[in-house]
Amino acid sequence: MKISVIIPIYNVALYVEECLRSVLEQDYEDLEIIIVDDCGTDNSMELVENMVFNSSRDISILRHHSNKGLSAARNTGIRQATGDYLFFLDSDDYIEPYCLSCLAQIAGIYPEADMVYGSSKAIPERPIPEDIVSRIDLNVFYDDRRKIKKMILSYSLLPIGIWNRLIKRKWLLEYQLFFKEGIVYEDNHWDFFAAKCVRRIALCKKNIHYYRFNPNGISYTQFHKRLESKDIILKDWVKNLDCCCLSSQLYAILHLAHTCYVMRFGGESRPPYIRAFYPFIYLTRFFLLYYK
Repeated sequence: MKISVIIPIYNVALYVEECLRSVLEQDYEDLEIIIVDDCGTDNSMELVENMVFNSSRDISILRHHSNKGLSAARNTGIRQATGDYLFFLDSDDYIEPYCLSCLAQIAGIYPEADMVYGSSKAIPERPIPEDIVSRIDLNVFYDDRRKIKKMILSYSLLPIGIWNRLIKRKWLLEYQLFFKEGIVYEDNHWDFFAAKCVRRIALCKKNIHYYRFNPNGISYTQFHKRLESKDIILKDWVKNLDCCCLSSQLYAILHLAHTCYVMRFGGESRPPYIRAFYPFIYLTRFFLLYYK
């Protein structure tokens, strides 16, 4: 079973060596490592190239001509990948040496699973939905499509981030589940559409991945880009509702609408009984903007 590890690189000189070293030290052998240079302005790629030069692993470096963003970098990696499974790793995170062998073992037990989720820990430590180790309410395998869809759209039962999953490449290509380019929060956007297609999932209940809260990452900067992206995601979701688990889709939409309203108008300081109406207020505004 071959695994393609896709690592986009953009301005992560402080962390990229730890990230790449954690991949090079995997105890799983059948890997191809795909590094996508997204034209950063620091010396990240110099550090990467030095490490690659001294490695015997199967490593490809793909280069963009200009900065295109995380989604485009992942899509470039997908098109190059030849593995049975894809594993996306952000270049400021890192994994345990047994990460990929643990996920591969679960995939071997449940070969029909479209995705195998792993559990993550946050740095600095804090509770995150990606920590599924202690979740006694979660089974190891699910094959009920409706239940899986509800779980994905709940944004509290399963990990939100696209990283730390084995994703069956054949399945991803069958449904053309590429990442929407030009936005942030691309994982949320992708999950909504993946939830429509996923048939079976498996879980690896072991901490194998470390997610770094990077204060310089785009998720914590570029306010207007983040807000614009959420509006784009809302538009795509509303236009692609289907009748299967409609209430779960509406829940995801209302949840995102609430965060949009709070970001735009700073409403967290207002009374709870007013905040309860935020999603509806924002969605009304949203529909007036896009469907007038």
